[in-house]
Amino acid sequence: TVIFKETEVILGIGDMNGISLRNKFKGRVVDLQSDELLSKVVVDTKVGLISSIITSNAVNQLEIELGSEVTAMVKTNEIQLSE
Repeated sequence: TVIFKETEVILGIGDMNGISLRNKFKGRVVDLQSDELLSKVVVDTKVGLISSIITSNAVNQLEIELGSEVTAMVKTNEIQLSE
């Protein structure tokens, strides 16, 4: 099992080939809960559901909504392995 904090998940729109992060998971937004400051975005990927906590401002700027195609990314040093 792979574990990481949802606050450590970065979301991107479009081509993510020009960045150094290698842990990238393409998927579709299946749940979006927004507050004034923070939003929880749930992405359905080939490896399962991945949750990300990002600012609501970022959600608005990236125009993320239900059904949006996004790439969830996690830095390697933020990943923990568990049995």
